[in-house]
Amino acid sequence: MNILLTAANSFIGRNLGAYLHGKGHLITATVRRDKSDSFKPPWLSRSFAWDIRNPEQADASIFNGVNSVVHLAHDFGPGMVEANIEATGFLSEKASKAGVEKQIFLSSYSARPDAVSDYGIIKYRLERYFLERGHVIVRPGLVIGNGGMFLRFFKAVRKYPVIPLINGGRGETPVISIGQLCEVVDGIISSPVSETQFNAFYPEMPTMRTLVETMKQVAGRKTMLVPVPPGLVLFAASLCSLLGITPPFDAGSVKNFRKNQERIHHSNIAGFLRSYDSLLDAVEAALP
Repeated sequence: MNILLTAANSFIGRNLGAYLHGKGHLITATVRRDKSDSFKPPWLSRSFAWDIRNPEQADASIFNGVNSVVHLAHDFGPGMVEANIEATGFLSEKASKAGVEKQIFLSSYSARPDAVSDYGIIKYRLERYFLERGHVIVRPGLVIGNGGMFLRFFKAVRKYPVIPLINGGRGETPVISIGQLCEVVDGIISSPVSETQFNAFYPEMPTMRTLVETMKQVAGRKTMLVPVPPGLVLFAASLCSLLGITPPFDAGSVKNFRKNQERIHHSNIAGFLRSYDSLLDAVEAALP
């Protein structure tokens, strides 16, 4: 099967491309124009330069021979809500007209009708778009692996002597290892599915404190965990952004975390996995 991954050079894209290639699939990719010349992994069959900021520049042959598309592309720049939605919709329409059999949109646990961040709003609106057209959406929790938000947080635990925890870390966090997320996506691609919405995280959600304590254990650190009110963490994240400092989490992540404590999504991926990775195993596998 020939599978097109958009943003194949992203954290999830790199891992998913390698995993699907190992399962015998051909991998076609889109990569941002400024990254396309340097992105040449051994699992890649064909690649095309494509940017959310210039969606109409998609190569006419991009979907030749493609059976499935996994939509991963997202532009995190400020003021990009409408651009993300329009560009992803544009590429999806091109795929449909080219006769692509299956389209999968990688959404987020933070996608919800009352989303409080641009990221959550974009993901929710695109969910509506894909579901209305009979496509499939996948909502991962926090993906534990060698990149993304998890790795930024893990590096902070290894680097800083003190880590603030919102409300002492009592909030629950949906998680899944990158390996098992890839397994779920492969299952959706490779088998007929009647469902169109998959919540890709483990049924048992660890607290944030449990997650960070596990990071400390794996990193061999004695990092101090300090409970702080949400407003203070939000202020600190906003201040870091203004000063050009990259914190382990930004203001949008903090807002999402608070809103996501009102649980509306529930795991439904048991049919794709024989068992769930333990939190310790997932974190150990993520060591850079």
